[in-house]
Amino acid sequence: MRKAFTSRMMRLSCVILLLGSTACTTPTELYDFHPRDDVDPRTIKGAESIFSGRTFVFHNRFHGTQIEYHAPNGRSALWYPGNTGTVPANWTVVPAVHGSRDHRICYQYPSASYNPVTRSNGGQFECTGFATFTNDLRQIVSGDPFALASGRVPYRLPKGDFYVQGLAQKAQISLNKIKTIYRKD
Repeated sequence: MRKAFTSRMMRLSCVILLLGSTACTTPTELYDFHPRDDVDPRTIKGAESIFSGRTFVFHNRFHGTQIEYHAPNGRSALWYPGNTGTVPANWTVVPAVHGSRDHRICYQYPSASYNPVTRSNGGQFECTGFATFTNDLRQIVSGDPFALASGRVPYRLPKGDFYVQGLAQKAQISLNKIKTIYRKD
């Protein structure tokens, strides 16, 4: 069975299709999520600190809710609706393209992975600017509360609209283990 993966590039087209029905977080706000005051989030190292050791929750009407943990070693684990395990990936932050002040986050999912929305396979790095990345961003939490780096998921995620707290309760994970850094209600 081929596992589904999310295409960060799909986020822009989803926003266009939704005709602005979701609020957007500006790149400046994403840069504010760096964990240490002594790191400039506008540098590559600082931008990486925004993602490193954190779990991001996204939602859009095409994919539903997706949860992705970003390990400090440049690996990530995606909990995608319907999958029985995580979809592993490599992640990195690359400098802004000419004419933009916005760094890009890039993901490389396995070539055997499949995106049911775009009907495409993984294998290549796909990059998107922070502004586009945040269009569907719902929540950021510290660490890996679902232990996604293990390759396992707590349960098969239905396609729906969820936040970490509700998912944690269903997985019987103590809410004391959830440290929310950002939440868009």
